Amino acid sequence: LLEFAVLVDEENNFSFEEVLEVPVSTQVDNVTEEHKRIDMTPADLIRLFSDVRSWQNGKKKALNKPLLVLFALGKLKSQGIRRLSFADCEGEYGELLRQYGNTGNQTPSPSHAFYRLKNDKNGAIWSISDPNKVLKENSSGDVRVSDLRDVSVELGFPSEVIETFNRNPELVCELAE
Repeated sequence: LLEFAVLVDEENNFSFEEVLEVPVSTQVDNVTEEHKRIDMTPADLIRLFSDVRSWQNGKKKALNKPLLVLFALGKLKSQGIRRLSFADCEGEYGELLRQYGNTGNQTPSPSHAFYRLKNDKNGAIWSISDPNKVLKENSSGDVRVSDLRDVSVELGFPSEVIETFNRNPELVCELAE
């Protein structure tokens, strides 16, 4: 199990500190030789994740997306979970968001980051699987929370990112730092 403490300063800048690590398998996803690989280097991956966009207003910065990345990295490292169901994670991630990501919004929505992170770096960081085509964007680029809760919708790191983690398992912790 991998746990992190989230540190937030008075200007809403954040950092993460590893608290506890119990070794888990370094193989987080079954990747076979038949899969075509797009080799992403560790430096490429670090660069991708360092540029996650966050809403900012003056000194206030929304931490929704960085917290979601940390949450997903924790699930990947501790449980080998590569794809997340919003319905399964909404409560746990929502609590993290309420504790550490509040920027003055009385009710920060976990759904925004879950859906909008796919727009960062043209989907190289986060992908959505919607086989039943239940997700329909509204005029502001969001989807209904009830649609995100559909059991067929899965969100998470794209296969290229998972393959890079498989080849470089230490990157999961390095990115979380």
